[in-house]
Amino acid sequence: MPLVRIIGNSILSFISKLSNGYWDIFDPNNGYTAIHAKVLKLIPLDKLNKRFFHEADMLFRLSTIRAVVKDIPMDSVYENEKSNLSILNTLLTFPYLHFNRFAKRIFYNYFLRNYNIASLYLILGLFLSIFGIWFGIDSWIELSSKNETASVLIP
Repeated sequence: MPLVRIIGNSILSFISKLSNGYWDIFDPNNGYTAIHAKVLKLIPLDKLNKRFFHEADMLFRLSTIRAVVKDIPMDSVYENEKSNLSILNTLLTFPYLHFNRFAKRIFYNYFLRNYNIASLYLILGLFLSIFGIWFGIDSWIELSSKNETASVLIP
């Protein structure tokens, strides 16, 4: 596999795992999929992405029905074929699609199906993270305008 594909595939695989929740799948974007007919009937096939996001979308849909996914190792064979994947188009569309699937997965798993203490931790953590970022930026802007450095000591 060419180096640029190894790097790109590694980054894309991590983002795919984040959005679908299947952390044990080695290469969630390889395109080879076998699905039991009973499971396939549970997936809304008309909603599946028809383009290069198909594999990631399929895994997201499988995660919504809590399907068991098994990784089967296979060798990659790259010859002189040319990819139809547009890197620019991928950089513009994939982040939105993955964020959308990630947000849906979190909502389905932690709020719709199983509201528990982790759900409260998510809400509190999100609130505190946003507050911390806002407070840090605000403090940095204020101290920078006064040409002062931040201190952990309270005056």
